[in-house]
This record gives sequence, C-alpha cells and structure tokens, in this order.
Amino acid sequence: MAVLLPPMYTHSTYWLWAAGFYLLAKVEEAVDKPIYSWTHHIVSGHTIKHLFAAMVPVFFTIMLAKRSIETNRGQRVERWSLHRPKNQALQDAGAVVPTSYEASNHAEAVELNLLIS
Repeated sequence: MAVLLPPMYTHSTYWLWAAGFYLLAKVEEAVDKPIYSWTHHIVSGHTIKHLFAAMVPVFFTIMLAKRSIETNRGQRVERWSLHRPKNQALQDAGAVVPTSYEASNHAEAVELNLLIS
C-alpha cells in the first residue's frame, strides 16, 4: 500500500539509499574471503561491510533532519489514485464511499448506524 501512495514527508528517497547500503553490506559480508584476496590481504569484506552498514543511520539522520510534511499531498494522491473505478462501482452499488479523511469518519458512523438498525 505504501508503494501505491505518494509519500507523506519530503526526502523519503533516503530510505532507498539506506536500503541500498544495507544490501551492499550484506553482499560484502557474503564475499568476505574473495575481497580479502582481491585486496592482497589489506582489507576484508567484513571491514567494508561495517563501513557500508554505518552509512544506514547516516542516511536516516539526514532524512529526518531535512524532511517536512508534504503540503500538496492531496493533489498527488488524486494523481496517483488507482482506485477510482472501484470506488465508483461501490457507489453505484449503494455503498458509502468517503471522498476525504474527514468524510471517512462520517461514513463509518453511517455504516455503524446501518449495522445497528
């Protein structure tokens, strides 16, 4: 679901950088001995793994320091929306489909009243 919706905060691409460095750290750990022989016994894959793994919190810190709330997210949600035909089909069938977050609270109350009565 998180992939289908636009991010709520800015600078969320730092997650991808952090995941990439974590993946590289795991690869370096797996090829420890070949790296050690390739570097003529100067540095091992385990050492490089720690350097790459240390970058993960660096990217998270940068992301948290730079991020702010996305102000035009509503417009981006409309653009990214993939469920419009489904919502229209539900409305045609008589279901209550909210058009915003505020309307969803009202829709839940209406559904609850229908279930109770």
